Amino acid sequence: MLKILVNLAIFLFSLSPLIASGQGQKKLLLIGNSFTYYNEMPITLQEMFDETNVDIKVSVMTHAGASLADHLTHSYHNDTGYSAASLNEIPQTITKILTDKWDYVVLQERPFNILIPELRQLAFKPAVLMFDSLIKLQGAKTILFQSITLNKYPINYCIPGGKSGKSRNVIRTFILHSLPNDKLKEIYCSDTFHNSEEEFQIIKTTFDEIASNISADIIPVGEAFQKAKIQTLPFQCFSTHTNHPTEYGSYMIACLFYKYFTGRSVSQIKYHAKIENSYAEKIKKIVDELK
Repeated sequence: MLKILVNLAIFLFSLSPLIASGQGQKKLLLIGNSFTYYNEMPITLQEMFDETNVDIKVSVMTHAGASLADHLTHSYHNDTGYSAASLNEIPQTITKILTDKWDYVVLQERPFNILIPELRQLAFKPAVLMFDSLIKLQGAKTILFQSITLNKYPINYCIPGGKSGKSRNVIRTFILHSLPNDKLKEIYCSDTFHNSEEEFQIIKTTFDEIASNISADIIPVGEAFQKAKIQTLPFQCFSTHTNHPTEYGSYMIACLFYKYFTGRSVSQIKYHAKIENSYAEKIKKIVDELK
């Protein structure tokens, strides 16, 4: 990790011609995992912008299952796939941020990195702080994608620990080097949540706290999904079969992003992707009713 940061500092000095300010079209970068790209949500968002003549270009840096900590330490390699960056390599997401002039960068995290206390404190929060520093270096705005709760309860989230040496790189990097050996565990777990309200309260508190610390905005994706759960809708926004947003949920996410970036009602949007018109109108109503 230290070598990566040293390389990053050298890299920053070499980039000064590339990060000069510009005018015109706004650039939006989405960083996250399949919760961001599922059902082609970024394409749907771009279609909404284009339809209504909003000059924002959407770009993505996503990998299946990736956490924000992974984005800071991993790259895609032809031989090994998505794996830890070498000591002499700048991770691709960092390069992506620093080699263009972004106006907005959205950070989306894996839910259990927020819900498991050790991961929340030693992986999620440090990763957000590091990303925020890079984003502000570019003169861009940090925006947080509020996480979604699941539909099956009771539930608790667990991930293998670092003590046995079988953990993911994110645990080795952010927990093994942060806790003394006598504090390491074989497994790290969240509390048991008996309903989505209990789970969402942890999510909301965590996002509110870190957003306040770094002056970031929050796109209230989790809040919108909570509202959808308590309504009698003819469709589900989240699938317990895939553990991902359904096409309706991804459309809702695109609507939430559109509303945030334009300040406009989504009722005017005609593009419905593959969503039935009547269902799209119900989704847009939920989005417009959020503060």
